[in-house]
Amino acid sequence: MVAARFEYLNEDVTEDADTAALMLGSSAVGKTKLTSYELGANYWRSKRFRASFNYVLNHFDRSAGATPFLAALPSANEQEFLFRLAVAL
Repeated sequence: MVAARFEYLNEDVTEDADTAALMLGSSAVGKTKLTSYELGANYWRSKRFRASFNYVLNHFDRSAGATPFLAALPSANEQEFLFRLAVAL
């Protein structure tokens, strides 16, 4: 089986009045925009054996207003290669 997935996240995190009054600052406050693409392949040998391979590309929007954590990332793209092997006894 071959499958594809697309996700888009657009979130704006703010501090409530009590937290802002403490003036601690947070690296999570700001806008987070993430676009994620995934392509996966599954192979079933039997009902007890399965192998999966997935490739994920995440793209973070680091434009003005982005959270300080995202702005500090060395690259706007992050890639993942996932391999899973499942055996049921």
